[in-house]
Amino acid sequence: MSLDISAMYTRIPIDDCKLKVLGFVASHLFDLNMFGLSLADFENLLHTVMNESFFQFGERKFHQVLGLGMGHRYSPPAANIYVFILEVDLITDWNRQFPALFIDLDDWFRALDDVFTIWKYSLESLHDFHKYASNYNPNIKFTLEWSFSNLSYLDVTISLNSNTELTTELYIKPTHSGVSLNYFSRHPRHVLINTAKNHYRRAQRLSSSPEAKSRSFMKIDELLTANNFPGHVIDGVKREVNLSSQSPSKPRSTGSYLSLPFVNDNILSLCKKAARTCGIEEVTIISKPGASLKRMFTSTPFSPPKCPRNCSVCKTADNVSCSARLVVYQLSCSICEATYIGQTARPLYKRISEHLSAVKSKEDDLTISTHFGEHHFDVPIGDRNFSCIILDKCVDYRCMMITEAILI
Repeated sequence: MSLDISAMYTRIPIDDCKLKVLGFVASHLFDLNMFGLSLADFENLLHTVMNESFFQFGERKFHQVLGLGMGHRYSPPAANIYVFILEVDLITDWNRQFPALFIDLDDWFRALDDVFTIWKYSLESLHDFHKYASNYNPNIKFTLEWSFSNLSYLDVTISLNSNTELTTELYIKPTHSGVSLNYFSRHPRHVLINTAKNHYRRAQRLSSSPEAKSRSFMKIDELLTANNFPGHVIDGVKREVNLSSQSPSKPRSTGSYLSLPFVNDNILSLCKKAARTCGIEEVTIISKPGASLKRMFTSTPFSPPKCPRNCSVCKTADNVSCSARLVVYQLSCSICEATYIGQTARPLYKRISEHLSAVKSKEDDLTISTHFGEHHFDVPIGDRNFSCIILDKCVDYRCMMITEAILI
């Protein structure tokens, strides 16, 4: 049978969780690296991150007062400690009240909010335990799944055969999107092949028999085919996985690594050939992918950022997006014809405000302030002493640096 905690993060009370985490840390204080913090320091930090949690939806900001914050780094470990203490108390009390239905903690397996165990007693007693567990803590409710023959837990199906032996094989949820790394995506070929290998290795690791392995492999066949992997590539990968399971693994390279931006497989092959020609075979060349769509879109705001008050860009330019990032810009002196080309990955108004501040304070470590100090020292400094235009908007940092070098 398996138990699942319904809406775990939002149901865990903050104050109760804070007390349990603090007690857990105090009882393991000599086993933990506290990085010089005292228990009182840790308590103050814990209060700050758990009681002063905010989130934004649209243009509105909210203070989270119920449950643990979704997406916060502290939430999974805090929830894990809270549920661990809960399950130990729950099973201990159950065993004390119903010794004939004893549950061994060694047979109780949990992955955060998912629990799996083998129930050795009657079906009626199983439902009694489920009711007992759901009423044990008013905030935590469990859903129950059970079967006499097979049950799916995380990514594995666990079955009981006719010989009362447990067998396992890969499980893929029916709601799974079926999306994996597409064969036509812009990645080095070895990344595509290794991705497919890892799928089959996981299927092989979770399969307890040759028959289960065959069924698990068929599921990976369908997954890779749906992501445009050719049949001959799939067959070759399976052949390598089967052979590698019969032979010892190769030792890892102990040499140095050289990371290069990935352009295409031909250029990567030429780089490796050049390394061999130069006699630096101990250097392993690895490719670094460019910006993915996920990286470019995850931080997209619900609405365009607002122009800050007293915006330095809006004072020095017209029809320029002051919040633009990854741009190459040009500043032109309004007194003479001198120009300056620069780049910034931050919002443009932050960089321009630094230029304005340097000019007004007559700092000599920035090109713009040096120009005004040497050529226009007798001119009153104002916001319109130079104008700003965006020369190019770039897709990533590397493109921005190259563009600036070309334009300069």
